[in-house]
Parts: sequence; C-alpha cells; structure tokens
Amino acid sequence: MRHLLSSASLALGLAVAPLQAAQNGTETGNFDVYYAGIKAGELRYGMKQNGGTYAASGVVKSSGLVAVISDFHFRAKSQGRVDGTRFRPTRYEESSDTGRRKSEKTIRYPGGVPTLERTDKPKKYWLDPRKNGDALDPLTAVWHLLRDRDTDELCTMDVSYFDGARRVRLTTSQLKKDGDTVQCTGHYIRVGGFSEKEIREGTKFPFKVSYEPDGKGRYKLSRMDVKTLRGRALLIRR
Repeated sequence: MRHLLSSASLALGLAVAPLQAAQNGTETGNFDVYYAGIKAGELRYGMKQNGGTYAASGVVKSSGLVAVISDFHFRAKSQGRVDGTRFRPTRYEESSDTGRRKSEKTIRYPGGVPTLERTDKPKKYWLDPRKNGDALDPLTAVWHLLRDRDTDELCTMDVSYFDGARRVRLTTSQLKKDGDTVQCTGHYIRVGGFSEKEIREGTKFPFKVSYEPDGKGRYKLSRMDVKTLRGRALLIRR
C-alpha cells in the first residue's frame, strides 16, 4: 500500500510512455484511506505547473483509531521539467515516521541519472541507477495515477518509477462504463531491485480505479480499490 499510494514506496528496460501534460496551474486531491473497512488514514496531493517546470507534494498520514494505535506520517515532494508531454524529475525527497522509526530519502538527477543520497551500503539486488534514467520519481508517477484526465486518457496509463533501488511499473487498462462512472483495471508490477522474499510474495498486484465526470469535460478519480499482501485497501475522494 505504501509503495503504491505514496510510493515509498502508490524498473524495466522499456521507455516510459509519453504522458499528457496538464495545463498550467494547480491541481489538488484529498482522499480518505480505508483498510479492512476501517478508516486508516488520509492522502493529500498537490501539483503545480508553470511553463516548462512542475512541483508536486504528497502527504499520507494515519487518522482515527489507527492513529491512536500507530501514528504514521509520510511526506514527499518532487520537482522537475516538462518537456513536451514528458515529465523529467530533477529532485525528489521523502520522509516517513512510523512512531518507531524515522527515515528520509533524497534523489537528485544530475545529467538525468537518478542518484540516491545515502549512507547505507547498497544491497546486491538493487538496480543500477544509470540504467533507470528513463523512469519517473515515485511521487510524479503516483500523481499520474491520481490526476484528473481527459476522456481519451482514461485507462491508458503505463508509467514506471525508480526509487533509487527498485523499479515499479503502473498500468491501467480495460475501460468499463457504468452510467457516468468509468472503471479501469490497474496493476502494480515489481520489475526489478526487489529481494527474493519480495519476489516470492508476488510481482503483480491488481487494483481498480473509478472516475467520475467533473462537469467541465474531464474526469476525476473518485475511488481506488487496492489488493495488498495484508488485505484490501480503499481510497475515496472527499
């Protein structure tokens, strides 16, 4: 869940598909997160574009009864350039606090190569950053999943992100309509950089997203159902 929605975690040898650049301005989203039928947290994001640059931020935090048991916060921000229809990150930062452990991560992109600032020794199964310069940062990739879209962009997403060690691919397809609601089938795919234990757990995890018309000719993501290793999670837009 954390990797898919906040991307710390919402990889591969093919190029990222071209992405539709949103118009200049700011887009925001607020979602409630439910786990096993209980409200577990909140997710907020914002994306601002100005000419050929962009800046994004995202927050995931526990709430309700879950916050009493485990106070979790995850924050991320990224910035970069918009080159035609492609987003090219120049910096990504994240921080998390589980109440028991705090961690921080920063990725820079000198010469387009994702470079993770770290003090720990890389694990042998982590991917070579020099071979993943075509991937997005985690936050920009998740924004592309959650963002508002035009009709012809529904259920056509295919992006990859690299978190400094692992590569993940996010896809949506199989458009279905139920009245005004559009539903897509998505997959979170572990492509590389994962441990043998993580690979045994699975490499392809399904999710479903639902979009509703915004009354202005576009669609907003209204709901997202995610199957995790520990059960079902649900995002509902406020």
